[in-house]
Amino acid sequence: MISTNYTILNWLRDADVDSKTLLLGLIQSPPIGKEIQEEKFIYMEKIILADNAENEIEQEAEGLGVAYLSNKNGTLSVSLDSDSKWDKTEILLIFRFEQNGKSCEKPVKVKHASKPEHMTEHKIWALKKKSLLGDMVPSLQNLLPNKKISNLLVDNDWIQFREQLKKHPENKNAMIQEMAENVAEINGYQFNRFLSSHNQKMKKSLRFIYEAAEGSQKIYLSTDFEKGAFEVCNYQGKHQGEYNFNGEKTGEADKSGKHNIDLP
Repeated sequence: MISTNYTILNWLRDADVDSKTLLLGLIQSPPIGKEIQEEKFIYMEKIILADNAENEIEQEAEGLGVAYLSNKNGTLSVSLDSDSKWDKTEILLIFRFEQNGKSCEKPVKVKHASKPEHMTEHKIWALKKKSLLGDMVPSLQNLLPNKKISNLLVDNDWIQFREQLKKHPENKNAMIQEMAENVAEINGYQFNRFLSSHNQKMKKSLRFIYEAAEGSQKIYLSTDFEKGAFEVCNYQGKHQGEYNFNGEKTGEADKSGKHNIDLP
């Protein structure tokens, strides 16, 4: 919508020829950033729309190809909502290439939006992409360096998130696990499957552990499923305190060793 009861498609039908030609030209031949100029030259004509409804002729997908090749594993493509085939949050493409002298092809997907509500589905993905643009790394003094971004997962309202946990006790662990994973990843941590499994066996309790490097040493976050928080451990696995998903410290270091991480 551009204004009340007036969409961009209305504008395309009404607008002067010069403006319409300029807009359609940008759609058909989008600006190419330096990072993919070489890839465009080599590959763009080999990316086609996979789910072409007409299924009669192959439809080159230059704009979607630009989105696929851009910004390390893709950026968001945006379409005019002019046809039902664009009412999707992902578009399937066919990528053709040469490998060992043979012609190959593989299906690839690009994130897509043609309606405002599509952006809701892309929210977590977009926040994770945004967090990659900075160079801030975790430390014991700054555990969640991108918390301004991760707080947007709940629109800066963690009280509401905790209220949802109370309303849905049967889904509490799953909700905490998903949120912990997203917060950790946005703030530069990676899930350590081995340590999680090992400590679950050792401690006889549910453990999901994330790690990040602080210089040559590591920091560990272990998800607290009782409170919906992180138990923080240093490079030796020793507990340093409990912190909410917004980075606020809510508990001191446990000297008993109960919350330590076993590092085999």
